[in-house]
Amino acid sequence: MLPDRIPIKFDFDGNPTKWAENKHENLILLFAICTFSFWKLHLFQRYLLNDPDSSLLNIPYKKQFLKLPIARKQRVMIRLNRMMGKLNTGMLLIYMFILAMMYYTAVQPDSFMLPLANYSLILVIVLSVVFPVTEYFGIKAMIRQKLQEEGLYE
Repeated sequence: MLPDRIPIKFDFDGNPTKWAENKHENLILLFAICTFSFWKLHLFQRYLLNDPDSSLLNIPYKKQFLKLPIARKQRVMIRLNRMMGKLNTGMLLIYMFILAMMYYTAVQPDSFMLPLANYSLILVIVLSVVFPVTEYFGIKAMIRQKLQEEGLYE
């Protein structure tokens, strides 16, 4: 049901700058990248963030954090888990908006959905950068407070 010609590159305003003729491999590749990205983050969130004693965790004050009792680590792990879930959702939204832009540009180039998908994509990308940075500082402060309460903060 896809048209013979699909856009594969857009400028910042959402206008297509490059088109592919009869090459649906680009869509298949985009679906594969989306699936791989989602499952990679999902598996990381599901298995690694459930073990608060894992040496694979990359968090602020890691050496001191691993010395905390498990009960003191739980709230930090819950927050990390929630952050990864939101990042994974943001990743899926980015891919969804890219696919929507490709589809609406190919089928109905004058549709009001194209600018909407473009601005939504920009918003999700900005939030996907701002959110982890703010969460990092919140998690860092949370860990520092727990370490100070246990007398492990240096």
